[in-house]
Amino acid sequence: MHHTVALAASLASLGLICAIYYCNILARPSSWLRSEMLAMILLSVLTGLFPLAVTASIAGLWQALKGGLSVIALVSAGADLAAITAIMVFVWAFRALVKATYRVKVEPNKVKPMSPKPVNCNGAPSQRNAA
Repeated sequence: MHHTVALAASLASLGLICAIYYCNILARPSSWLRSEMLAMILLSVLTGLFPLAVTASIAGLWQALKGGLSVIALVSAGADLAAITAIMVFVWAFRALVKATYRVKVEPNKVKPMSPKPVNCNGAPSQRNAA
């Protein structure tokens, strides 16, 4: 049972991160898919599902390796390894999403920095010292 949950949760997490990538990066700027509400819903579902995928796959793999060598253990270990592979692809896609979201656009620097104010050199009291 752990193996099925791990595989389903990891594939669902991978699907959610791909949907978030499409909505934030690939969708047209005027599309309804770029709405913040949809992004928040997808992110909240992902926040609940991804920890389940990680813990279920690790627990299932541990249970399969601890149970001994049998055909059922090999099949369940294969399902857990597929879940862990999906989690690694998820991490790669999440990294690509973050890099694409926070990409710095290079614009020419046309702003001249302000020159510092001259220091009061003649010794006259300034407005701050007069009070």
